[in-house]
Amino acid sequence: IKSEDEMEKKLFGYMPDGCKVYSYTLKKGKMEAEIVTLGGIIRRLVVNGTDVVMGFDTVDGMLTDTSNQGALIGRYGNRIKDAHFFIDGKEYKLYVNTGKNNHLHGGKYGFNRKLWTAEEKGDNVLVLTYLSPDGEENYPGNLNVKVTYTLYEDAIGIHYEAVSDKD
Repeated sequence: IKSEDEMEKKLFGYMPDGCKVYSYTLKKGKMEAEIVTLGGIIRRLVVNGTDVVMGFDTVDGMLTDTSNQGALIGRYGNRIKDAHFFIDGKEYKLYVNTGKNNHLHGGKYGFNRKLWTAEEKGDNVLVLTYLSPDGEENYPGNLNVKVTYTLYEDAIGIHYEAVSDKD
């Protein structure tokens, strides 16, 4: 018998390469959040019986979305003017994906297009992890990313951690 606050895991769909995409539904009192392993997308957030986020019903919808709705986005959360930066005198040229010269939200294939590994940490805590390899979207260093979603009776907490092995 499931408790009212128990997490539920379901097969949500498949990536183009056949990998499985799962959704996890966290419940706490009158709150409910559904998080998808594709992009860490918050597909639903129900508050007092009302879903307050826009979401997609299919993996294809999520993969073709250009607005990054509810998703984790990438190594950089905003625009980088002229799509390049320097670290220790070395230039890193990035993909131009907004405006005439700007780089937005981590690149052409941001974290919203990646399949994350999920780990349940109790009834109301879900941890997603992803390794962004050195050179992905031309960013330096292997970046280990961990995002923890915690559902409370009146809020959702999202805690981000990321550690790189290079500047």
